[in-house]
Amino acid sequence: MKYPLTLAIAHSLVLLTGCGSSSNKASESPTASSSAASSPAESSSSAAASSSSASATEATFVSALSTGSFRAPKTAYYDLDAGKVVELTEDEAADNTEWDISFNRTTVALNTHVKLYYTGNAAAFYSDGEPLVAEFESPDIDSINEAFAAFNGSAIANDIEFNGDETANAIDGFYIYNFADHSATANPEAYFIVQSDNGSAEAATTSFSKFNVVNLTQAGFGMTDITLSISNQAADATEFNQPQELYISAIDCTDDIFIDLDTRAITTSDADWELNIPCADGSASFDINLADGDTALTGTSAKIDAVDMAGEQAYETWYANEYTVHAIVEHGHTGTGYGWGEYGLIESAAGTPLLAPNFATFVIKTDTNNYKFQVVDYYNSEQQSGYYSFRFAPITLP
Repeated sequence: MKYPLTLAIAHSLVLLTGCGSSSNKASESPTASSSAASSPAESSSSAAASSSSASATEATFVSALSTGSFRAPKTAYYDLDAGKVVELTEDEAADNTEWDISFNRTTVALNTHVKLYYTGNAAAFYSDGEPLVAEFESPDIDSINEAFAAFNGSAIANDIEFNGDETANAIDGFYIYNFADHSATANPEAYFIVQSDNGSAEAATTSFSKFNVVNLTQAGFGMTDITLSISNQAADATEFNQPQELYISAIDCTDDIFIDLDTRAITTSDADWELNIPCADGSASFDINLADGDTALTGTSAKIDAVDMAGEQAYETWYANEYTVHAIVEHGHTGTGYGWGEYGLIESAAGTPLLAPNFATFVIKTDTNNYKFQVVDYYNSEQQSGYYSFRFAPITLP
């Protein structure tokens, strides 16, 4: 059962501190209180458009920060130091250092100057890496609030590692590197499914190709040959056909190699290709790139016999050639999913699966300050998704 978490947390904070807000109207716009003792989810409308910086003993609560809808998502950029939303376009944000953390639907991203550390406090919500439904259904809000208020960073070791968001390649892990003898061999267990638009944005032309690297020959820092096993699912098909191997020689190559997965053949740069292997100094590099506009499904999600874009695969993450590995996920409790919550464990009154927070507390380091940070809700008072409520407060590390 879904409860209004922001209201529950605000009510618990009132009981915890013995004081509350003078307003009883829940705000649906970004709000922030200068103290965790006040009732942020019940902020008055006059406070709804502003945020205030917090002192060393105060927490800032931001309520229902909108990130748009599923069909029309938008990114909300937030400056922790100033305690305010920074209005930017995506292009402006790319070179802007004013914002620290951003929110776009289920994605939480860090700016290039920001790093984080997960405190491990969400362990009670999991057992052997698997989420405990009961904990997500009925979290102990009072204990969660008390723990967040008490956390001051003093117990953190001096040598902890902070991590930022990083750029990665979709086609990664297709070879195994032996650090002992510096050899590289094929990793046939790494599968990839490439979604290609075949030069058209029409869904009817979209095809899928599943491949893995079954053999390669190393030559110094490059490859002299590589063999792919490729199977295809055409736009009008319901499953992959039988795989066929494509042997690619890169001996004395001087130009990049382009591969058309649909025809399972080598092609040219001006043709319709899906994969590119850079070539230099007489051998191919240990890199496989996707064409612009194509995306790939990786990991265990790619070990399937058919793609159903009307079903489960529509909700999987399809990666572009280069994508961002978000620190809040990669270094969260499980290293997968969203980092700050789990989807599908609880439902709304109407039976709709919901995204529930695990109340993971992160330490976020900016250029000037350290903060404790926690996402507490993903819905507004009308249970519309994409509305982040979170809290943070400055802390002093050892």
